[in-house]
Amino acid sequence: MSDAEIHVLPTMRLATPQVSRIVTELTEAHAAGVDLGSRVPHIQANSDALLDLHDDLERELAGLWLALEQLGGRGRHVGAVLQQLLVEVRQLADLARRYPQGQDSWSADDAPEL
Repeated sequence: MSDAEIHVLPTMRLATPQVSRIVTELTEAHAAGVDLGSRVPHIQANSDALLDLHDDLERELAGLWLALEQLGGRGRHVGAVLQQLLVEVRQLADLARRYPQGQDSWSADDAPEL
């Protein structure tokens, strides 16, 4: 499958049944022994989508912090939790970007703890 196109997974605009169908088809193909090719380029390509998500979340959190300040600090715990989520999204994006070429197996132990 070296001539396969690399696509970023559509993370939005897919209904749950569509995602379920795709997962089922891929699971069946894998179980049937179909060579689905390396996922490395796809994982690396999706790091850009994660970085975009990180940037959007960072902008939204900046606005949230301002709103919390105006409310006298209520909800700071939620803001801190969301800030930690921002850090973890960035770590996941960085991990996906550095995902090693030619390595098809990956342990969940390599992922940041969420």
